[in-house]
Amino acid sequence: MTVAKDVKQKVLQLEEGKVITYDDFAYLQNFNAVSLVLSRLVKEGVLKRLEKGKYYKPIKSKFGGRGPSESQIVKSLADEGYVSGSVAYNKLGLTTQVPNEVIIIGKKYNRTTKVGNLSVKYQKREGSFNNKNIKYLQILDAIKDIKKIAGSNVNQSLEKIISIIKNMDASEQERLAKYAENYKPMVRAVLGAILEQLGNPLFLNLKQTLNPLTKYNLGIETSSLPNRESWRIE
Repeated sequence: MTVAKDVKQKVLQLEEGKVITYDDFAYLQNFNAVSLVLSRLVKEGVLKRLEKGKYYKPIKSKFGGRGPSESQIVKSLADEGYVSGSVAYNKLGLTTQVPNEVIIIGKKYNRTTKVGNLSVKYQKREGSFNNKNIKYLQILDAIKDIKKIAGSNVNQSLEKIISIIKNMDASEQERLAKYAENYKPMVRAVLGAILEQLGNPLFLNLKQTLNPLTKYNLGIETSSLPNRESWRIE
């Protein structure tokens, strides 16, 4: 079977709304040929282009072809990284606002683009991203962004983050503390204070990484974090 026939057959068998990329045809080992076939299928109306290197099969309806759901789009965008920002914080329960901006953390590049109705910001960051560590990175990102989570104030967000960490077992809290070592001091200070409050001795490791003279002005109240002063959190 030729590359063209193979690609077309696979596309025709796809369910409507399915997002595909060049990686779905990596087994053919002919990137240029696959690219040409996909472009031809776009011209024929069989596929629609989502963004560079990503396509979808339109969902047929009485109003014409429509695209995949936003959740499918977001999932396809994060194929080599992970979703952060408002979308992640919404899923963590830190905000009820439905965002129209998606932040994708990955290794490739820094750029902003438009995908459907979504504004997509790609942010380059070193590290390994996989299903085993993404949830920890999203929590640490939430601490990093705690002053600017939409639809919530600092103390509301903090109390929800504390609740999430409290429900983790000891091994999960250990992994969270380990990943925090790659974040800025403010994140390590807040996480350290939370772990101390929860009675986890790992807070000592985080405290040793901090400058004892640095203050962190976050607007956190004593009622939300009773030990904040010992961590110089304000």
